[in-house]
Amino acid sequence: MAYGSLSLLLSRVAKSKVTHPMLKQFVDFEIAEQETVADALKAIQTNAAPSGSIPSPSDTDLLKNLDDAGKASVEKLRALKAGSEFDRDYIRYEVEGHRKLLDIQEVYLKAPDNLDQTNVAKLAQGMIKEHLTLLADLDKAA
Repeated sequence: MAYGSLSLLLSRVAKSKVTHPMLKQFVDFEIAEQETVADALKAIQTNAAPSGSIPSPSDTDLLKNLDDAGKASVEKLRALKAGSEFDRDYIRYEVEGHRKLLDIQEVYLKAPDNLDQTNVAKLAQGMIKEHLTLLADLDKAA
């Protein structure tokens, strides 16, 4: 939850600041994905009743999932002005976070013990790999 929460918060900050058109598109996709994954994981953890809606967690709730380094990353990005430097820093944070998320999924898949969590890890692993490729391409273009 920590790295997904961090990615979601960073993307929310980036939504109004990124300048590259394709990076703007990535931000929207990342926000939607992280909100969906967070909702699915929360439903699994709480054994919630099925729902077709995807709630948007508050920034306050997301910050509770972060360690001090994650909170510092969010504040650093908030302090930057829009522009190419912001774009590069956002991409760097997202690449670092996605690599950590990929590592987490691979750990789950090496020792599967919960059907729902294993299935989420399978789906997430593919999306994370796609995002890392997109971010590499965006880094070259930004």
